Amino acid sequence: MYDPYVSHEITIRDLLTHRSGLGQGEGDLLDWPPSTYTRQDIVYKVRFMKPATTFRSQFAYSNIMYVVACEVLGAVTGKSWEDNIRERILGPLGMKTTTLTNLSWKPGDNYAWPHSKLNDKLQVINFGADAKCCRCRRHQFLCRGDVEMGIAATQPWQISRGPSF
Repeated sequence: MYDPYVSHEITIRDLLTHRSGLGQGEGDLLDWPPSTYTRQDIVYKVRFMKPATTFRSQFAYSNIMYVVACEVLGAVTGKSWEDNIRERILGPLGMKTTTLTNLSWKPGDNYAWPHSKLNDKLQVINFGADAKCCRCRRHQFLCRGDVEMGIAATQPWQISRGPSF
C-alpha cells in the first residue's frame, strides 16, 4: 500500500470488506479492459496508488484488493487461487465440471454467456478461447487464466443438488 503503516496493518478482512482506503474502483484499469499485467504486477502497483480516505474509515469497492487476497492465499498455502478453490471447495462439493477459467470455453458450451445489444440486436458476447482481442487470444472477458482473481462457472444442476461430502 502507499502508506507503509497500512501495508503492515491491513488484514484479509480489510481486503475483502473494501476498507483499504483506496477510492471506489481505484486500480481497476490495471485489470480491465484486459491487460498484460499479472496478479503479481497488480499487487506491486498497489503501492503507488494514493488513498482516497483514511485506512478503515470508509467502504469503497475495490476489485484490486481481491487480486491481492488471491496472492496472499497463494503465499500462505504455496498453491494458486485456482488450486485452492479446486481442492478446498469444488472437490469436496463434487463440482467436477465447474471451471475456474474461461480459456477453454467455446460458443455453445453449457455456460451462461454475456449478451449485449449490438446494432439493435441482442447478441452473445464471445469471450472464450477463440475470442478475438486487440492484443492476443490470452485476454479474455472475465478471466485471462493468470490475471483476474478468478471466475467460477458451473451448470445449475451441480448447485441445485447440494454438497456431497
